[in-house]
Amino acid sequence: MKSPEGEDMHLAFNFKAEGDKLSGSVETPNGDLAVSEGRIKGDEFSFVVDADGSSIDHQGRVSGDTITMKVIFAEGKTAEVTLKRAGGPGAAAPMAADPSGLWKWSLTMPHGDVVPVTLRLELKDGQLTGRHSGRLGEALISDAAFKDGTITFSVVREFDGNKSVIRYRGRLDGDTLKGTVEIPATDGGAPGKLEWNAARVR
Repeated sequence: MKSPEGEDMHLAFNFKAEGDKLSGSVETPNGDLAVSEGRIKGDEFSFVVDADGSSIDHQGRVSGDTITMKVIFAEGKTAEVTLKRAGGPGAAAPMAADPSGLWKWSLTMPHGDVVPVTLRLELKDGQLTGRHSGRLGEALISDAAFKDGTITFSVVREFDGNKSVIRYRGRLDGDTLKGTVEIPATDGGAPGKLEWNAARVR
């Protein structure tokens, strides 16, 4: 990347992800600098590097083996940089995927109605929790799990004294969750399976 003065800078970033915390170092021509205030949310992250008494903010997004990052220097000067993961035995593992955030999508029901749905998820210490909101109101999700990029959870609803369970299964891909939802039988009909395609809004 280029410095604010236009000089070429050759850098190597070594990252370590632990939950929503990011640490590591930056290898520069003038020595290594520590990463501080590192935070991870989904596929986005941020951190600060102190260089010669000046704090430099970094805001990045990871996609597979590529990171796009904005570097904010003093006085508001910025630079854009693209990082590629270095290969070999010493290469770090990718940052763990995280479904935390607010998701929105619409379900097209078998009878043609389109139902807007929202879902707020939080992954903490390996435990997935959340709240689901649809045409019958809001409810906590249950039997929730997230493993190897796959998410599963259930939503229990009660209507006119009858309990029904809606089961979701999806695959996380960046800010997209896509999969199927099993809905219970209604009015004597057979259970159904619908597709859902959610987008993370924040």
